[in-house]
Amino acid sequence: MQIESKTLMEYIQKVSIDGSIDTIVLDFEEEGITCNIRSIDNSSMVNAILIKDKITDYKKSGKIFLKSSSNFLKKMQLVEGIVRFEV
Repeated sequence: MQIESKTLMEYIQKVSIDGSIDTIVLDFEEEGITCNIRSIDNSSMVNAILIKDKITDYKKSGKIFLKSSSNFLKKMQLVEGIVRFEV
């Protein structure tokens, strides 16, 4: 699968509330990447989808656990262009 790095970074920023929710689960479902997560103190909840049209060669393929969204966002600031990954 391939996605524009900026698109992926913006999605992770939104679902992690700018890195304040550190562990997130990305579910690669039929319609795209979904995320349903609550904050640690249960004061907020995020339900989001990144539609598969934004991803080249998208495949439904299960879940990915991102253990440190804040660290991921720091690393993604160094990346430009297309990101390729496999699930």
